[in-house]
Amino acid sequence: MDGYVVPELAKKSTQYDMIQKHTDLPSFPYSRSRLLYIFLNKHSTSTSDKISELYTLVTSLIQMGMDTHDLVDVGEEQVEMKKMRTRQLRVLAGDYFSSKFYHLLSQAGQIDTIHSLSQAISEVNRLKINLYMKMEKFKLSAEDYFQHCIDIKSQLYLIFANYMDEMLQKQWPDILVSITKCELITEEIDKMNQNQIKDLKGSWAYWYILKQATSEEKEMLKKDSCDTSLIQSVLLKYNIKVKLHQMLENQWKDVSEKVNNIKNENIKKELEKIGKPFMSYLSASKV
Repeated sequence: MDGYVVPELAKKSTQYDMIQKHTDLPSFPYSRSRLLYIFLNKHSTSTSDKISELYTLVTSLIQMGMDTHDLVDVGEEQVEMKKMRTRQLRVLAGDYFSSKFYHLLSQAGQIDTIHSLSQAISEVNRLKINLYMKMEKFKLSAEDYFQHCIDIKSQLYLIFANYMDEMLQKQWPDILVSITKCELITEEIDKMNQNQIKDLKGSWAYWYILKQATSEEKEMLKKDSCDTSLIQSVLLKYNIKVKLHQMLENQWKDVSEKVNNIKNENIKKELEKIGKPFMSYLSASKV
């Protein structure tokens, strides 16, 4: 144990038998959350250890709540009982995780932080709607898609710049965005590593291929469902896995350069810990 206990604290709110039995939950937002904790805890003049832990915990729970809601499949009106139970539990679980931040912050008397996070949640929802509208109209490039996702995933964490000292305030947004992009790329790699990919919608690969694809491929990609073997052949044709690993390697180099500009050696060491999972993806790609 290295002193970072927030993921374990979050489990007290997320690990319920009913939820685990009937539905999967999104992953804990480890990289962004640990990054927030590092900047608030050891290197800020305005927050104590316990308050830094609290801010990181409630932000992580809100993020998990919103990510859980994103898993809800609203496309099918008539579904079997098992799928209906999964859908209902995801809605309830997402609501519950999100509501915990009110309770925890109000107990600690952090009313201003409740207000700031509530505004951030509203902005995240606005950004999501904007993205969905562009997706519906096919008005996105792969780069646009990634940028929208970065904005959505970093929004909650950006507000905490005001809780940091002046030097960290300047560095925080840039490093947060860079780490968030690494996280997104690894999520994309995980999607591509799944044995059964039913469709590519909601992925960088979808928008990248759509721009390069033949007319027949575009028609296939725009369908609600598609043969898994066809999807795999398209992924292979456009070399998607290799491109994602190249993107991750370049992005981590960018993060490393930004980290080198930080004068605090403790932050550098902590950021190296955050980078280990990303480096493992790169190592695996070279085996």
